[in-house]
Amino acid sequence: MMRRRPREVANQNSRRLVRDIVRRHWLALGGGGVGAVLITAAELAAPFPLKWVLDEVIHNRTGTFTFDRDQFRLLFILAQLVIGIALVGALGAYVGEVWLKRAGERIAHDLRVRTYAHLQRLSLGFHDKRHKGDLVTRLTEDANAVGDLFSDAIGSMAQAVLLLGALPPSQSCSIHGWRSCCSSSHRSWGS
Repeated sequence: MMRRRPREVANQNSRRLVRDIVRRHWLALGGGGVGAVLITAAELAAPFPLKWVLDEVIHNRTGTFTFDRDQFRLLFILAQLVIGIALVGALGAYVGEVWLKRAGERIAHDLRVRTYAHLQRLSLGFHDKRHKGDLVTRLTEDANAVGDLFSDAIGSMAQAVLLLGALPPSQSCSIHGWRSCCSSSHRSWGS
């Protein structure tokens, strides 16, 4: 039987540790994912009320003009839509922030506890050869860095990936109009 290299063993142990952490904190990480989806949806929807104002209300008008009752109704609906989009974005930011910060703190705590337990199992010879300040600094800074990764970076990365994935279809719908976009995608879904 072939011996595995220490680096392979360390990589396998690291993968197992991350997989275990994600399993334990899936609800908080999922809540952060929901927040990222809401923020992305709000960011994608934000320009459309202005587009509708320009296309439906101001289109082909020059100089002064008056609004009729239907245009006032449309402006009122679009104002409510802008407020709704802002509320969805704020809710997404709040949900994502709370859940991801919670996950980051819990993950950092779990890592500290596991690392401390591992250090307790090591021999006294190991501890004699190491400087105590280095171990304490490493224990706190590394655990905090991983916690910050989950609480700060993961949400931003998820939001960026969602935005990159959803931007081309939304731009296509913006250019060609929602009716043609939805009808063409409906035809492709049905086939």
